[in-house]
Amino acid sequence: MSLALRDRFTDRAKERAAELADEPAFFYQEMSELVKSVHIGMAMLGKGGRAQMTPRDWGHVGQELRRQYQYLTKFALEAPDLSPAQVAARAGLYMEAATASYERANAAAAGAPDLPAYPGDGASCEGGTNCRCSWEIVETARGLECTWVANDDPATCDLCEQHAKDWNPLVVGGN
Repeated sequence: MSLALRDRFTDRAKERAAELADEPAFFYQEMSELVKSVHIGMAMLGKGGRAQMTPRDWGHVGQELRRQYQYLTKFALEAPDLSPAQVAARAGLYMEAATASYERANAAAAGAPDLPAYPGDGASCEGGTNCRCSWEIVETARGLECTWVANDDPATCDLCEQHAKDWNPLVVGGN
């Protein structure tokens, strides 16, 4: 259920980001607010609600937002030279990047320590932030079995397919 909600949330955010391509005067300000609200919303969704968020969770969101704002500043300078379609496509990637905020918070909610990579973090996948893979985390007698689940899209990248083989499962927190 939450994974489908994660993806619907991302899709709606991408639609809103595309609309901002038609508002160049307010683009940076509006995109900054959208990036912030989407990353916070995804983290809260992954963690199970605002009340479940810990200072560490908020710290991860803050770190990610600082990183995204750096990219966004550069993008805002380049946007006037791009077509509205190019701006919309690139703006959508910022929304896809929020997948990492969801996945990190979801893993934390399951009790997992920092995992080696997160879908959407920009480094875990050849598709960059445009990754709809996920972590499936199950508590067993051995510890937490964390399995990278590759997106069922035929275009899933080779690196995600390799993660699905290497971390099937990755056992953490056991004796």
